Amino acid sequence: MSHTITPVLGEATVQDLRETIRGTTLVPGDTGYSEAASIWNGVHDGHRPVMIVRCAGTADVVAAVGFARSNGLPVAVRGGATVWRGSRRATGESSSTSRP
Repeated sequence: MSHTITPVLGEATVQDLRETIRGTTLVPGDTGYSEAASIWNGVHDGHRPVMIVRCAGTADVVAAVGFARSNGLPVAVRGGATVWRGSRRATGESSSTSRP
């Protein structure tokens, strides 16, 4: 059983971020969200981030971190191949990844 976030973000707030960055922003219900939110080790795959930001450059990272800070969201950076067991997940996080 997986559950998604406790923070609730308005669609207008999410749209503001989408219009600010060059990369993509995924929230629950978006096409590709489930695949992007999954991790290799299913034992730790019970929590889902409130949002996934796929940054296309430094400016996207700055915008995503600023957005998370402004909305009281913890941030988890997913760069691949680290902490293979998948235990570094946080409920209610905004996850930023550099994957296309």
